[in-house]
Amino acid sequence: MKKLDKKLVATTALAGTMMVGAQAVHADTVSDTTTPVSTSETTTTQKAPATDVATAKQDVKDAQGEVNQAQTEADKTQAAQDQAQKTTDQAQKDFDQAQAKTDVAQKAKDEATPEKIAETETAIKNQENTVKQLQDNVTNKQNDLDQKNQALNQARTDVDQAKQNLDQAQSEKDQADQAVKDAQAVVDGTHADEIRQNAKDTADQVVKDKQAVQDATATNAKAQQDMLNAKDAQASAQETADTKQAAADKTQATLDQANQDVKNAQGKVDTINDKLNSINHITLPDNYGELTKKNTKIQEGYDLNHFKHSKTDQAVKVDPYHLTAKQQKELTLWITDLLNPLHDKLGVNKFTVTADSLNLAKVVADNYWNKYDHDDEAIKKGKDSVGGTAYFGEALGALGVGSYFNENQKEYTLDQIKEAIWNNMMMMLFDDSSSGWGHASLLLGTAARSMAGENAPSNFGFAIDQYSGLHFENYSPMNDDHSEVFTSPNGEATLRQELATATQDLTAKQGVASDAKTANDQAQSELQAAKTALNTATQDLATKQATANKTQQALSDASDKLAKDQEAAQKAQALLDQLNQDLPTKLANLQKAKDNLATKQTVLTEAQNNLAAKQEALKQAQAEATQASADLASAKQAVSDAKQKLTDLQTKLANLQNADANLDQAKAELAQAQKDLEVAEANLATAQTANDQAQAVLQDKQAKLKTAQDNLDKLKDQEAIEQALKEAEQKAKEAQQKQAEKNTYYQVAGKVFNAKGELVSGVTVKDGHVYNQKGELIGTVAKEVATRTAQQAINKQIPQLSDDSNNMSTTGAVLVALGGVLGMFGLTTKRRRN
Repeated sequence: MKKLDKKLVATTALAGTMMVGAQAVHADTVSDTTTPVSTSETTTTQKAPATDVATAKQDVKDAQGEVNQAQTEADKTQAAQDQAQKTTDQAQKDFDQAQAKTDVAQKAKDEATPEKIAETETAIKNQENTVKQLQDNVTNKQNDLDQKNQALNQARTDVDQAKQNLDQAQSEKDQADQAVKDAQAVVDGTHADEIRQNAKDTADQVVKDKQAVQDATATNAKAQQDMLNAKDAQASAQETADTKQAAADKTQATLDQANQDVKNAQGKVDTINDKLNSINHITLPDNYGELTKKNTKIQEGYDLNHFKHSKTDQAVKVDPYHLTAKQQKELTLWITDLLNPLHDKLGVNKFTVTADSLNLAKVVADNYWNKYDHDDEAIKKGKDSVGGTAYFGEALGALGVGSYFNENQKEYTLDQIKEAIWNNMMMMLFDDSSSGWGHASLLLGTAARSMAGENAPSNFGFAIDQYSGLHFENYSPMNDDHSEVFTSPNGEATLRQELATATQDLTAKQGVASDAKTANDQAQSELQAAKTALNTATQDLATKQATANKTQQALSDASDKLAKDQEAAQKAQALLDQLNQDLPTKLANLQKAKDNLATKQTVLTEAQNNLAAKQEALKQAQAEATQASADLASAKQAVSDAKQKLTDLQTKLANLQNADANLDQAKAELAQAQKDLEVAEANLATAQTANDQAQAVLQDKQAKLKTAQDNLDKLKDQEAIEQALKEAEQKAKEAQQKQAEKNTYYQVAGKVFNAKGELVSGVTVKDGHVYNQKGELIGTVAKEVATRTAQQAINKQIPQLSDDSNNMSTTGAVLVALGGVLGMFGLTTKRRRN
């Protein structure tokens, strides 16, 4: 991406009657590839580990944040490396293909002799003959397969017929066998009663069957009539539904068209509203003239003016480096629509756009070379194109001012182009102090008035050069300009009139659509009612049809049963008649039945043999059809192979005949592929470096996170240990205190004795508690001696204590004596602690 510096370096030069406002734009290039991570990120000063848990937790949180950020960057660089690798792999593949193509082209070039070309042409003719012969063979094989398939179908038919004949022969043989058994029974006189009863029963059954057929016939006749009536009702409902459907289709089509008309009308209103809402105006601060004297950026101007985007323009694609004449004219008129109202306010001539002014701007832009400054040669050609100028001024801008433009992107929206022009004009009008407000003077028309006079024409043209430079050209022609004058088609007044007309049209079309909806709703309601009636009639017909089918089947079944029972009755009656015949006749009938059985057996055997023969013929026909299909497939493959060989020869001939051009093309493609591969490999190397550095940063951050986490864990463990020790000490102290409270001491004559009455030294008594030299509580002082033994031990030590002090008072002796007397009587001496 290329971001062009927002600062416009401009100069204003006066030479004779020519004023040029120069605006040089210098570009800072920013690479599209991933920026390598600075190695300084991995050499930061190591932070001293925290010494408390709260700080350690914050260190872990900070480290985790750095890891997350490093992970995001590492993921991004990894993705970029992966994409670069894919691009490189594809470039390598393209290069390999281009190399192979070049090798083939080089080989063809080496072989491209007249003799080789003639030889290949002969081979092509021979191969064409071979292909024709093989195609004829395919036709023959196809015909053969068709015949074999026809024979196979006939063989299958023959087998089916043979199976039917066999079934018939088997049935007739079984009947003949039963006839023999019946005739033998007649001769033998056995089962006579059964024969008589069977004849009677079968005759009775026939009577019942006839009644059943009669009942079924009546029931079926009614069902069939009901079905016919239902069919007529369904047909009538279908006709009604069809009529309603046609009417509903018509009203729906009318409604659809009306809605489309509303949509189109609404779209037109929206488009006009969008144009009105996106009409940009430039407003100058009231004290604009005074503000320009301060030679600083006029922020108030920026605050008053903001670009309005257009949905219509956002849908139009434009190649700014190859503007069409229509696009150049539209942009130029759009610029003058912005500036001319300011000219009116300042009382200067408006800019005029003519065919000549557009051509002048295009000539200057087409001949401009990339030096970010005014091109005198290009300007001279532009002025010459209009027969010279009495005054000429140019302001240069760039597409990238205030926005980003990819130097490799060749297509933008019209809205983006207009916004870029707007940004340039904002800078020229409100941030042009570095060029003495020369660009602002040109755009506002005051430069033309100053240089050419108040009544001089002020023509204007705009164009974009191939280096993304914007050329704002203003001049007064040396001679009268008789070329076509262009005016803006999107004047605000005109648009508002168009909006009023479009709004009226929209309202009218909405009324039509409303009426169409009412009519369609009625038609759809009637259609739905007709469909409901049709559905009911169709269901009734289905029910009646099912009933009719059922009664028809019942009649058929009853008729079949009657026929079967009649045949059985006839056979039973015939057997009964035979039973009543004389013996010679019975014997003759028996022999006749046996002869018929022998005949049926012969027919059955012949049917079995015929089926076996037909099945064998079917097997043979299947084998022949399979072989014919395989032969056809082989013939088709041979044609395919021959055609491929012919194609290869034709390609070879074309390569030989165009060897030079093909080789040049292949080399050009190879060179481009080589270039693309080198670029891809360079990008991959850059991406790999960036990713390696990002991964290194990530590892460093992860290591720091681990160090911080380990320190936190250590401090937590230490804190837990200290807390445990503190609790243990507290418990020990409490236990010691409880135990100490159980240890009793006595204080007599300023001395301390334990519970046994032994003298204790190195202790301190305070508030009734006894403490050792470490200040630890070891017991409490009792108000009186608890045991006689302790009292006696204390009494024994008191004189010694007095002797040791060389001062035993009479009072003390009396007390001791008194204590001894009282002790003899078992009385407890109450002592007060001194």
